[in-house]
Amino acid sequence: VSCPQTVEQHPPFLSVQVEENITINCTYSDQNFQGLQWFRQNLGKSLTLLIYLASESKQEGSFKFMINRKFSHSSLHITASQSGDSVTYLCVVK
Repeated sequence: VSCPQTVEQHPPFLSVQVEENITINCTYSDQNFQGLQWFRQNLGKSLTLLIYLASESKQEGSFKFMINRKFSHSSLHITASQSGDSVTYLCVVK
């Protein structure tokens, strides 16, 4: 019998100023997965895939994505946030 995957993001809500650095953390219950995805969603729009991570960390512009499978943890770090970064971010384990 397999248990469903549990995924939690911290903090659930975040209010920051422009140019602030932001970190969003994601923890999950099962280490036996294919990979982890980070999405963003603008209000009233569909989800947009930002990145797919299997075991490595990646930097894309002001976004840094990290994953630590040993500790069932991933994080999204945004350096010098801009007003356009004010959206919903979602961590999904696949």
